[in-house]
Amino acid sequence: MDAEIEYAMTEVADLARYGDGWKGPGSRGATGEATKQVRTLISKLARIRGERRLPMVGLDDEGIFVLTWREGDLRGNLSVRGNGFYSFAMRKGTQRYSKPRVEINGPLDPDLVKAITAEG
Repeated sequence: MDAEIEYAMTEVADLARYGDGWKGPGSRGATGEATKQVRTLISKLARIRGERRLPMVGLDDEGIFVLTWREGDLRGNLSVRGNGFYSFAMRKGTQRYSKPRVEINGPLDPDLVKAITAEG
């Protein structure tokens, strides 16, 4: 496993330890299923990223993993709730890509692949 993938997986593991209330009353920690699914997605992204860096990994106050790209002309977020799906909104230059619901266990969405690789 290369150092960047290892770092991303360590970030996921660290964030997965946050329990409910981690960011104040009403905030939620990630579920075990969300943690498993974001790891799966990071592994898929690592295989196709080319020269692009892996996204930053974060956790919002609803327990949703958020992967964020801010590199060159690429800006965007991808969310993993733990329900078997992810959503994303990306901008690469003037091109915009988004999907509200993509199955985690399926292939990566073609628009996501275009956004994060040289194809887009």
